[in-house]
Amino acid sequence: MVLAGDDDEGYAQLIFGAYESADLQVRKADSLPQTGAAASELSDKQRLRLAEKQEKRERKALVKAQQQAEAEAARAARRLEKEAKESEKLAKRVAREAERAAKEAEKEAERAAKEAEKQTAKGAKQVERAAGKAEKQTAKKAESAAEQEARRKGAGDHAPRLPQHSELAEDLRDDEEAVAVWNAAMTVSRQVPEIEVMGWRLYAIERKTEGEKTFDTYYQEPDGRRHRSRSVLHKVLERRVASRRSGAPIWQPPALGSMVQVYIQDETMAEHEFEWRAAKVLRTDKSGIFFQVVVFTRNGEPDPEFLEWYSDAEEGNEWRPTAALGHSAGSSRDSDEAAGAAAAKSTPAEAPQPRRSELHASATKRQLPASAEASEAKRAATGGGCSMTASTPPGSLTVRELLRRFRLEQYCQVLDDLGYDDLRYLLQLDRTTLAEIADMASMKHGHKAKFVDWTLAEQYACGL
Repeated sequence: MVLAGDDDEGYAQLIFGAYESADLQVRKADSLPQTGAAASELSDKQRLRLAEKQEKRERKALVKAQQQAEAEAARAARRLEKEAKESEKLAKRVAREAERAAKEAEKEAERAAKEAEKQTAKGAKQVERAAGKAEKQTAKKAESAAEQEARRKGAGDHAPRLPQHSELAEDLRDDEEAVAVWNAAMTVSRQVPEIEVMGWRLYAIERKTEGEKTFDTYYQEPDGRRHRSRSVLHKVLERRVASRRSGAPIWQPPALGSMVQVYIQDETMAEHEFEWRAAKVLRTDKSGIFFQVVVFTRNGEPDPEFLEWYSDAEEGNEWRPTAALGHSAGSSRDSDEAAGAAAAKSTPAEAPQPRRSELHASATKRQLPASAEASEAKRAATGGGCSMTASTPPGSLTVRELLRRFRLEQYCQVLDDLGYDDLRYLLQLDRTTLAEIADMASMKHGHKAKFVDWTLAEQYACGL
């Protein structure tokens, strides 16, 4: 019989012990004292039986030992099988743990990748926002620079600058209110912070920031409107004095959204061609001195790129109320005759504004130079004459006075800064030089044509 087991040495010791036990019993039996006749009567058969018994006992002991060894081997096998199963379970558990750890690592890697992608996208958005912000700031700076340039030129999005006044104009010095308010405006300061005169309130407020000017002055009208500029104050006084002298209400700009007509030139017209064109009032400046319009095309559509500023100084010359003339809001080239007739009917004491065809015919009869024909007619229609006489001292007249007469006073300061302040010198220049001066002053196209043509007409009127 082959015994199962993994310890051959132990099994041999077990068998050897069984045989030794059986041999020991036989020897004990043999060593028993043989007494009396029993001992003598022992025969070979008895000895053989005893030997067989002994062999049976030994065989039985051997079988028992073998059974015990087999049982022990079976237990060892079961134990090994159990340990193998536990090892297999452990291996499976380790494999599951490893798989779970791999999945967790994969998920963590995915989360890290998503987070990195999110951070990258966030960084890209931040960079994009920063770039957009920088672009907006750059555009804002450029727009601010453009606005400052437009303000310097007196055009664009800001109203033109009024001329500076260091003293009250001579034609206002006989008006009690104008003199009193102007003197108070010149007096108010940090030492005299507030003055009230004839319903006006003039006061100074100290600045919180340091600088060359330590206070701001305000000029409040009797109706509560407040101004900060001395130039605006002078213009307001001019209007109030004119109202008292004429008995008419104080001039107010046209209502927002109302239609007016403006005398303009655009890029579709010839070099010396002007016409009345419909325009719509968009807004007024804070002081109420100027109002801005959008000029309509000949097709009756507003041109958002064609914006102009006007004031009461240009009324009847550069612009006129549409309602007062009974004019339509379309292109006014074909309706100048009707507008002129309406104007003549409404103001019979004044000469009507000639139409362009009449101006051209008149200039041709007088044999004016072709470059100055419309300008001379326009100048004559507005009642102008030569700015100089034979007794005029050289250099006593200024370009500023001529520009005010031409309704181009927004360029006064620019030309003055360029050194063109002598009218006698200006009236000696030719067309090319005048055009170059207009370009240096950054005049708009229509204003440039007006400046050149009207100056040449002035030269003709003065016989130069």
